Amino acid sequence: MALIVEKSSDIHLNSLNVKRSERHSRMLTTTADATHFVSCKGKITIENCLFENQLDDATNIHDAYSEVTALLSPTSVEIKMGHFQQRGFNFAGLGDTLLVVDKKTLKPLDTLTVKSLDKVNNKYYRLHFTTDISKVVKEGHLFNNISWFPEVLIRNNKAINNRARGFLIATYKRLLLKIIRL
Repeated sequence: MALIVEKSSDIHLNSLNVKRSERHSRMLTTTADATHFVSCKGKITIENCLFENQLDDATNIHDAYSEVTALLSPTSVEIKMGHFQQRGFNFAGLGDTLLVVDKKTLKPLDTLTVKSLDKVNNKYYRLHFTTDISKVVKEGHLFNNISWFPEVLIRNNKAINNRARGFLIATYKRLLLKIIRL
């Protein structure tokens, strides 16, 4: 990737160019995303940028899911981070709001407030909540930390000659995407 941003807020990219060098004969600029944002909040603004010749997206914005592996008490669960690149990721903190999601349907079920998080190792954590979760959360459910979703503004950019989708965005906040047609 050309740029990866995790657990940050209020990011502004202006006139970032991920493009082929005129001095080299290489066809690709990146073998993955040009820009990738994981669990960011505040506002992400991407404007006046050029993204060309990536093997994946110009921009990918998302959070990290965690999976419930055990119910420990009426207010606590054990979770695991699924993807190997998320191992050791600081998933949640005091006061964060987590969305409970059914793994099979991806249907949102409820929101919960985090009281604390204990790291067991790089893959497993114990989450403690401010309320009784026993009627809502089941083993296999997923959590999405919606406190770490950004508002997104993408305008006046060019994404050309990319193999993948272009702009892949997942957020629960305001999104404004202005596309330029070539």
